[in-house]
Amino acid sequence: MPSTPEPFRTLSAEIRKVREDVRAARNASPFFGTGIHPTGNGGMESDAFDGNLDTDDAGTTGWAFNDQKVAVGELILRPGSIGNDSLTNPVIPGVHKVNSSGFAVTLSWTEVVGGNVTVPAGCTQLLATSSVWVYAINPNTTGGSNGTGGDTLWCYVDIGGSSGEVYGLGLSGNSGYTTATSGFSLLKTGLTPGSTIRIKGMAASAYASLGSDAFNTATISTTLIWLR
Repeated sequence: MPSTPEPFRTLSAEIRKVREDVRAARNASPFFGTGIHPTGNGGMESDAFDGNLDTDDAGTTGWAFNDQKVAVGELILRPGSIGNDSLTNPVIPGVHKVNSSGFAVTLSWTEVVGGNVTVPAGCTQLLATSSVWVYAINPNTTGGSNGTGGDTLWCYVDIGGSSGEVYGLGLSGNSGYTTATSGFSLLKTGLTPGSTIRIKGMAASAYASLGSDAFNTATISTTLIWLR
């Protein structure tokens, strides 16, 4: 029988070589030489990662992730990448300012300035800092602290039923005037989204009512930080 032609032997060897190469490629890791590898628990790691996600160790080099955790170096995000709803405790800032005038100040605590704020959707806590200024004129000319109508103007801040410290300043009679101020900060919890909170400034006199006057003015200013 004549021998197989040389070209056929060469082609047969090439086919066997191709088969071996295909088999080797099929059995080789697709991550070989990439610098990354699967972790066997649905995650990936860089070869340089020296931490352990299973023990919450973020390591010092490399990166890793699975369906529950991610460990990386510096995280650089585009502006707006994380929406407020994605945060565990998003912050919604706000301010509230109200003015009033022409009121009377009586011996009983009376709201002289105030307004309502609405609890935003999804929020149940409020961190608030509020200040009130109350300016009043004393028209009285008799009685009071010195027989000539002298008195004291008191004020405080109330946030949703929680009261701050009471502060007062003296004022003389016969059109004497003064400005009393008070501040208050608190954290209110257990709020209902959509409900309202009254923030108000309360005022009172010590000896006699101070009649209404167009120049009697009050301002309450509040910084609001709403939290989930």
